[in-house]
Amino acid sequence: MTIRLSWPSQASKGLTAIEIYRKEGWNATIDVYNPGTPHATLSGSAVEFVDNIDTLTKNTTYRYWVASVKDSERLIGNPITQGFYPDTGPGPQTILRGDWASGYFGTVSNTEFFNTAELKLMLTAQQANMFTYDPQEWHKFIFRGRIVFFPATMHSKSNSVQMAYQYGMMYGTDDVGSIVPQGATATKQDCKVTKDGRTYRIRLPYAVPYDAALSGQDYNNGEWRNTMGRLYPINSQFPALGLGAIDSLERQGATAQPNESGAAVLAPLWSNNIFAYAYGTVPMGISNTAGVGNSATIFFAFELVLP
Repeated sequence: MTIRLSWPSQASKGLTAIEIYRKEGWNATIDVYNPGTPHATLSGSAVEFVDNIDTLTKNTTYRYWVASVKDSERLIGNPITQGFYPDTGPGPQTILRGDWASGYFGTVSNTEFFNTAELKLMLTAQQANMFTYDPQEWHKFIFRGRIVFFPATMHSKSNSVQMAYQYGMMYGTDDVGSIVPQGATATKQDCKVTKDGRTYRIRLPYAVPYDAALSGQDYNNGEWRNTMGRLYPINSQFPALGLGAIDSLERQGATAQPNESGAAVLAPLWSNNIFAYAYGTVPMGISNTAGVGNSATIFFAFELVLP
């Protein structure tokens, strides 16, 4: 397995060469006026580039630029985002929609991934009680270097944000998280399960970018709106983000309340007694409400721990 790029033939243009530029990172940029040394230089008639696997680092996202060179002139194309992930976990291995910065692989059955009965055997009694329902399939994504699986339907609607935190199932980190809920004691957020030699962190989906200092409102760049929120028809996306829908799933729930069947509690907390959640009726819509001890609908995200 390696990374392969292809493009239409440029032979008729009499190019001097085709240059390939490469940088690490899903959001890497290049100075088109001073791009530096090319990663590879090909003949002007080349139509494909296969990267040397020895130069790639596993579990890394790269951006490539293909440049057409004619004498002293150089025209650099738009970035192409590719990932080198030898194992993305169970289910589809190729991107169905989007790209390796924010991409959708498709669905995985609960027999291939996790069902609630087997999860309950892996967890403490308190953690097991957070799983009331048994989603039949999961949606598989990559977002900003993380492979994440989301259940197609809720895990619970009678448990609270406070409980998820207290059982180490909110942030998916090796510390106590950015904000401790009111009424809870500081707890390491490292709930994990293992199957078929792979380990997964159990946590809430994120409303904002992973590296956001606290909650904030940068929802457009957060995990939820770039993954699960886009599985619904464009006319159900609110506000209009220009991202485009990935699928056209039927929306769940009838109201915008946090304990509706289609709602989803999100991390991190807004404050110690206010949490963010996605509406069930308008999946792109995100609001916040007080009451970390109140019942709320929970969809746990399972993040693959990359070796």
